[in-house]
Amino acid sequence: SMLRENLSTDFPTLPTGASIRTLRTEDDWKSIHALQHDAFEGHFGFAPRSLESFKAFRLDSSTYDPEGIIILDLNGEDIGYVEVTSEIEHLNKGFVNIIGVKHSHHKQGWGKLLLNWTFSYSAKKGYEGVELFVDIANKSGALKFYEDAGMKQLSAFSTYSNPAWAN
Repeated sequence: SMLRENLSTDFPTLPTGASIRTLRTEDDWKSIHALQHDAFEGHFGFAPRSLESFKAFRLDSSTYDPEGIIILDLNGEDIGYVEVTSEIEHLNKGFVNIIGVKHSHHKQGWGKLLLNWTFSYSAKKGYEGVELFVDIANKSGALKFYEDAGMKQLSAFSTYSNPAWAN
């Protein structure tokens, strides 16, 4: 579990060709569905799901924030998105449910832009901080990415598995 406090309401400057929008249309749903599959393909535990299941999972959640799904477009191509929920609103914090960038656009600063946009979005909502969960065994460098963004570790736990448990 990681936390970023001391949020600024100033949104980051978008580079030339980049734009941000919130989820509005059926095409936006299709886009974030495809983005999630691209960004998390091959990630431990990721299982593709249908668009209908993907939508239902979000729409059926009491923490769904329709303004909190933020899509990053670069020159007419959606390349990343982040979903901020009200899951810990009672703690006066936003919660990053998911953040993903297309593999073809990794290591170019787009994830950092989305994360910083999330901090400003949350500050505008009056939240004092933003939390998220990260798999510290993730080989993508996610833990360092979040630490570099000023997030601090709140807690950690280990999960163990045994293939025989499935039987």
